[in-house]
Amino acid sequence: MAPRDPENPDREREHALAFVTDARRGLSAGYRKVRPVSEKDLAMLPLFLLVRGLAEMGWFADRPENATPAELNAMKDFVVAQCREFREGRLSVPATV
Repeated sequence: MAPRDPENPDREREHALAFVTDARRGLSAGYRKVRPVSEKDLAMLPLFLLVRGLAEMGWFADRPENATPAELNAMKDFVVAQCREFREGRLSVPATV
């Protein structure tokens, strides 16, 4: 995975994409040991991770005593990088679900 560099948006994007790629690979392999999953369903993972990140940020915002600044910054950086990827068309989800 690319090292993080908050001062470099391209490096942050690489880091976020590497995380999503690793997460998808691990999730797919583990899930398929239990039951089949289609590529179409797996294509939704980036959107799911973005929504989950947004939910976590909201949860921490309501409970600041439960998060360290590093955790919050890491989640914020991930969510912002994912939003950029979607906005710029580098991450997408299937047109029909």
